[in-house]
Amino acid sequence: MSLTVLMLSGAVDAMDEFGLDGEDYLSELPVVLTVTRLPQSMAELPTAVTLIDREMIEASGAVELTDLFRLVAGFQVGHYHGPDGPRTVVTYHGNTNQYSRRMQVLIDGRSVYTWGTGGAEWTDLPVAIDDIERIEVSRGPNGVTYGSNAFLGVINIITYHSSAQQGSHVRLSSDNDQYRDTVLRYGGGKGDFTYRVTGRYQTDDGFDDYTSPGGSFYELNDDTETSSLSFRGDYRAGINDYWTVQAGGAAGLRSVGASYDLLDPVRDRDVVTHYQQVQWKHLLDSESEINVQLYHNLHKVDDQFVTVPLPIESLDVDTSMQAERYNLEISHQFRPLHSLRMVWGGEVRVDEVTAADYFDLGETYQQNLARAFINIEWHPAQRWVINLGDMLEHSDQFGTYHSPRLAINRLVGERGYLRVSSGRAYRNPTAIEDNADFKVRTESGNLVFDAYDHADDIQPERIDSTEFAFGAEGRNSSYEIKIFREKIDSEIDAVRDNAWPYDHWTMMNVGHTINEGVELQLKARTDNVLTSVAYSHVRTTGRRLDELNLAPTEDKWVDVDGAVPVHTVNALLSLRLAERFWASLNYYAASTMFYYAGDLTGGVRIADLSLTRGFKVAGHDAKLQLILKNLLGSYYDFEDETVSERNAYLTLQMDF
Repeated sequence: MSLTVLMLSGAVDAMDEFGLDGEDYLSELPVVLTVTRLPQSMAELPTAVTLIDREMIEASGAVELTDLFRLVAGFQVGHYHGPDGPRTVVTYHGNTNQYSRRMQVLIDGRSVYTWGTGGAEWTDLPVAIDDIERIEVSRGPNGVTYGSNAFLGVINIITYHSSAQQGSHVRLSSDNDQYRDTVLRYGGGKGDFTYRVTGRYQTDDGFDDYTSPGGSFYELNDDTETSSLSFRGDYRAGINDYWTVQAGGAAGLRSVGASYDLLDPVRDRDVVTHYQQVQWKHLLDSESEINVQLYHNLHKVDDQFVTVPLPIESLDVDTSMQAERYNLEISHQFRPLHSLRMVWGGEVRVDEVTAADYFDLGETYQQNLARAFINIEWHPAQRWVINLGDMLEHSDQFGTYHSPRLAINRLVGERGYLRVSSGRAYRNPTAIEDNADFKVRTESGNLVFDAYDHADDIQPERIDSTEFAFGAEGRNSSYEIKIFREKIDSEIDAVRDNAWPYDHWTMMNVGHTINEGVELQLKARTDNVLTSVAYSHVRTTGRRLDELNLAPTEDKWVDVDGAVPVHTVNALLSLRLAERFWASLNYYAASTMFYYAGDLTGGVRIADLSLTRGFKVAGHDAKLQLILKNLLGSYYDFEDETVSERNAYLTLQMDF
């Protein structure tokens, strides 16, 4: 605590030395919408936020959407390959398995968090990087605004208004021989109605085959093929009413299985996802508005197979799953006093998950959830901001919980600020965690073994978080240093039970973790230079149950300190070398860590170089980009089978 006080007191004197020039002071500040649902500047926010704008997206050299999250302080991105197929894992402060279940992920305010397995299915999202205006990442619990599952943070991917993307757009991307990505977009409209239609086709041969240190060869079956289509329409129905309608879907194949595994043969898994979303904004006056959102999500995996004949008989396995959600949300934003703004509202949600073998004989489970929330921004004096909020949530599985948050901000100098904040959030168990009953049977229906079950008394995870922060913000430069403590209780995971004569796992509450550390996020830009730096230092303590019944009466507990990297750093530098010619260097490093269900990474170091040249073709804007990936050599970021090699990508795009 003494270190915290020293840093905060020193920051007061240093605020105006950050180098915000006169133009910075007079320019318009970036506005963040996600954290409280109120438009706020960085200095007014109750928690730390990283804003990835369009300029950073283009400078990053990101090939996939998930690459962008390495720009965020404390974030890790990993690539998993296993029985449930290839997955990309995005996590904040590590401490996860192949399903990163502790962050809420939104696209234009629509949650894409799946209740079936948890987390976001990144490969299956029908959104193209080309359509993204910015990404707001809330680094800290935000259950007060978004309820359960906004546990460690919130990612809100915000796409362009359709009026900003009129005409045609084509992008073609390819690497040496494994990756192809084609995006076609058209935007049109008339008068007060505009629309955008985007189609995408992508194929990826995945990671190279793997040879273990012992010389064993493994053929990685992780090819993906995805076709997606999305639509957005925006309509201004008079002076005070705005409508947005979005719909889209994706379908494709995911290669899974292994040639050497009799119980997990090589095959293609079919994936289908689609969504529909309607938003209505009604302006009551210049200080108040009503927002209504209704959406529907569906994510379906079809994966049925029969194993090769075994000593008994062939096994009939079905790991298919369908997750469906209906969601209605209403909020009211207004200013009851000159010094007070507030937003309050409610949400009702129905989730249904059907899974064959996961629930034994394919039962369907339903979760009904309702929540009410309120966020208040109060300026009791000229240089003070108080954010107070609470959320009350009820589900028919886990009863009623509330997630409060209190933040006090002190404005310093022209653009500096100090903040102290404390909050609580919960994560409800997923359908699999709460209902797992995975039984493997023969073709004739005889039970062979019981792979998974669940504890009867499983409880939601809980996090209590406190942060101190100081920073300064301007249109062209900003920084923030955050000192934090996170206490996570009742963590949920699968635990091996050695009382069974074969591998058997039980979903249950397994332990607790405390994360303490400091994070830095810095951004500065001029007409010719963009710089972004993100750094995180985390000290982790705690333990978790790893195995049950290791001896007749013993359980095995393990420390969790290696599950979070002590250091994570990103540095992005983008330079304009000449008119319409840019060069960018993106560096990322994370110290040693392991994922549950993964391997000890031994640390990750990545450097990417991108060269971008703009030009004209028949009067139309075009751009050619060369991206050199992994200049520092090969690495793996989840398990030693999924090795990323040096590679080169070429992208050509045109707008007309």
